[in-house]
Amino acid sequence: MKMYIGLDVHSKFSVYVAQNGRGKTIHSDRIATNPKGLAHMIHCLHAPEGTPVAMETGPMATWVSRQLVAQKMKPVVIDAREVRVKALRPHQKSDLRDARELCEGLRRGVYQSIVYIPDESIEPLRLLISPRRHFVGIFTRQINAAKHLLRLRGQGGRVKALTHEKAWRSLLEDPKIADRRTMLEMHFDLWHQAQSAKQKIEAELLQAARPHQQVIDLLRTVPGVGPITAITFIATLGDRRRFPNSGHVVSYAGLAVSTYDSGERQRHGHITKRGSAEPRAMLCEAAQHAWRSTNPMNPYYRRVAAKKGHKQAIIAVAQRLAPILWRMWLNQEPLNIEKLNIARVDRRQTRVVHYELRNRPVVAAHC
Repeated sequence: MKMYIGLDVHSKFSVYVAQNGRGKTIHSDRIATNPKGLAHMIHCLHAPEGTPVAMETGPMATWVSRQLVAQKMKPVVIDAREVRVKALRPHQKSDLRDARELCEGLRRGVYQSIVYIPDESIEPLRLLISPRRHFVGIFTRQINAAKHLLRLRGQGGRVKALTHEKAWRSLLEDPKIADRRTMLEMHFDLWHQAQSAKQKIEAELLQAARPHQQVIDLLRTVPGVGPITAITFIATLGDRRRFPNSGHVVSYAGLAVSTYDSGERQRHGHITKRGSAEPRAMLCEAAQHAWRSTNPMNPYYRRVAAKKGHKQAIIAVAQRLAPILWRMWLNQEPLNIEKLNIARVDRRQTRVVHYELRNRPVVAAHC
């Protein structure tokens, strides 16, 4: 007998609904969210091996999926936003109703946003990438807060970068910021702690990524792509063969351009920013190197920057980098610029300027 199970997962308890192939409810109950509770559900339903079990994305989804796989079930993790949009009664929510909606949608095949659950060799990388990004955000906020304090006193131009400890020490020893020193020292302490935590996590990340060292070295042949960017790309995509083409990789990273097309009206907007933010952030960081003339991506950067500015040029380069890295990983080959419509020309150009702006004196405003 064909069986479908919808499981609404919570940290302590979960609710399930089971239906047969005709949509008739077989059983529903509440179980503890632990291996014993899941085993009890399977035993009570007499569920055959390979029975699909639908659940929403959430903090417990990956762990529950692995437990179900160990008990020979087939977990199907669905994007929670799609579940809510396609619910029959979106404003009437309960655990039992959610489990029934999941079971109905799984049986009828209405869900398309099926979330990929990586294998156990990728999971340690994902568990380390997220806290690293958290601490990166903390010390970045401390830098911005310190600069904000200086700007309030008209001293924003005194410090250009606070990315290393020497710059912080030099700032704190400046006698002109004596009235702000206490607050700046607080920000420095938080910055130093976050920096230390980030370095420890990166050391663990490099250690955990040793089984993938060959792929990391392959991706690092692209200028601007470091070990952290390569590891993030590998950990996020997981299995390179699950993408049918490079366009799906760009969309998965949230770098695809949003489109509104209705009748004779067609409009393209910002990037979608769907999916994980980690690969998108790291690809944009790698794209920052494209402004250098020695970078192979520089021709793409120059073409877009001349029309739309630096920020959109960085996004355009990141959109190029995502399929390039995926194709290199898929084919197991290093960067080859001959396949990128790029030609190396070591040519020095001299620009002749015929006009320039006059240096007008600054006129004081009248009171």
